[in-house]
Order: sequence, then C-alpha cells, then structure tokens
Amino acid sequence: MPLRDVAEEICYTTAQLRAYPFLQTQADQHEALLVDVNQLTLDEIAILRAIMAAEARKLVVDDRLNGLSSAIAGTVLTENGGDRSSPVFHRYFGNIQPSRFNRPVLGVQLATMRTWVISLVQGSPGLQALGIQLSECVGEADTAEQNEAEAKRQLADFQIGERKELIEKVNGVRQGHYGQLAELPHARPDLDLPRDFAHRFFLRETGRRRPTIATLERDVGRLRTDLQKAEQQLARMIEESEAETRLREDAELAEAAEDLAAIEQQRAEAAARLAELQARRNEPSA
Repeated sequence: MPLRDVAEEICYTTAQLRAYPFLQTQADQHEALLVDVNQLTLDEIAILRAIMAAEARKLVVDDRLNGLSSAIAGTVLTENGGDRSSPVFHRYFGNIQPSRFNRPVLGVQLATMRTWVISLVQGSPGLQALGIQLSECVGEADTAEQNEAEAKRQLADFQIGERKELIEKVNGVRQGHYGQLAELPHARPDLDLPRDFAHRFFLRETGRRRPTIATLERDVGRLRTDLQKAEQQLARMIEESEAETRLREDAELAEAAEDLAAIEQQRAEAAARLAELQARRNEPSA
C-alpha cells in the first residue's frame, strides 16, 4: 500500500476515534502513527527525487551523446567525401543510420560510444576534439547511471527496512485497537453500542469482517490508477528494450560484415599472390 494510503487510513481512524470521548487514548496512539508515516513519507520522497534527478541527468547526457554522435558522423563524412562505405565511417556506425543509433537512452549506445574515445583522439584534428568531448560525456553518463543505481538500491533497502518496520507497527496498533473496539459492545453495555461498532473505524477490512461497497470502490479506483501507470511504464520499457535489441543486432551484423569483408580481402590478396606465383612458374627459362 502506498504511504499516502496508509496516512489516509490513519487519518480516517483517528477522526472516528476522536468523535468518542471514551476513545481519546486510542486516538492519541493512532495520531502518533501519523507522525511516523509523515516522516517516512518525506524519506521516501527524498529517495524518489534522487532517482528522478538521476533519470533527468541521464536524458541530458543522452542528448549530448546524440549530438556528439551526429557531429562525429558529419565530420567523418566531410573528411571522406560523404562516403558512407569508407572504413572510418564503418568503424563507428557500420551499416546503422546515425539517427537510429541515437534512439536508446544510454544503454547500448553508451557502451558502443565508449569504445570510440581512443580511436577518435588518435584521429584527425576534428575527430580529436570530438573525442575529448566524448570522453567527458561518457564520464558524466557513468556518474548518472551510478547515481540512479545507488538511489534505486536505497529505495529497495528502504522498502524492506524502515518502511516494512513501520507498516508492521501500524498493523499491530490497528489490530489491537480493532480488538478493543470489537469488545466494547459486550464490555460496556451501558454505552448501547452496535455489535459491528468496530467496523466503522477502518476504511479497509480489519479482522474477519466483510468490506463495504464504498471501500471496494475506493480500492478498485486505486488499483485501476496503479494498473494504468504500470501498463504505461511496461510499454515504455518494452519499446526501449526492443530498440536496444535491434541496435545490438545491427551492430553485430555490421561487425560480422566487417569481418567477412576482411576475410574476402585476404582471400582476394591470397588469390592474387597465387596467380602471380603460378605466372612466374610458367615463365620460360632464360
């Protein structure tokens, strides 16, 4: 359950308890839980902000990588007469269009461009300058990915640590209060309380009672919202994964084609050498 929903549960129960003068002790105990939930919510928000900041930084760095990729492609083509089949252009892009190469956010693109740095700084003056910029950009991308990984680790530890401990504490207090409230109609007949008195204090099912229509409608609404967000996130992740897979396959095909071309060239050179040797053997002796 999101912490905002936990806070809503606590606020609802506290308000119901406050309405009865003889339940002020339970109301105080429940309200104390809200202080803990509020603090934990701030802690969770801080971690989520760190994740979002890292993701935003990744997008900024990815834009720089895309710009450098386009600049490298343009420089190589300019220096080689626009020939996309030149060895230099093939070294960096193979058979992949630069615009398609730029699609993923870091990932395969970052891993590939990382291998360009040394080659670029050893190339022409124009490529050397781009190689220096690329080296700096790769460092920034690594930092952004490390920050994101660290923030996600903190979130994972938070969920099984402080958050789990608080939820267990909240559940313990609420279950204890439910038991006390369920006993009141029998223990205090002078109050003339209904037998289902305890049910009115909780939005969600507590103990072994039947949920209300309003409770189920609220739960269904939350679940639909969460499902829609999860489906959108899943669609984005699938699209990114497919784009990275296509890029990786294209890179592998380009590498295989390059290897094949090298083998064919060696074969042609060997055939030419063999023909030359055979021609020499067939020459008449002096």
